[in-house]
Amino acid sequence: MLIFARKNINISAIGAIYILVKHAGNELTITLKAERTTIMILTVIDVQYISDYTLLCTFSDGVTKKVDLSILLKYPAFAELKDINLFKQFGLDGTLFWTNGADIAPEFLYEHGMVA
Repeated sequence: MLIFARKNINISAIGAIYILVKHAGNELTITLKAERTTIMILTVIDVQYISDYTLLCTFSDGVTKKVDLSILLKYPAFAELKDINLFKQFGLDGTLFWTNGADIAPEFLYEHGMVA
């Protein structure tokens, strides 16, 4: 299970390194320049049950998407969630999880959802 606070988590990382080579006469100058990039880790900050196996997820970037999770029910980790009453008992801690140990990466929800 992923545990994140309900806010954006920013990580600074070197996104690119530029190498500048100057040649003047017998002198060679090499300059390295690093550029920092901010990466936002996507989390689910709110979720609401809509119907059947469809949830409305709001993400840390402010986007809200309608996600149909019925496609996951064929996998063993999600099989017992075919019982709609168990499916409705999801939890939220940066992503969705259930008491049977199943959870879903926020990126999967984001990619498979439709903007609401």
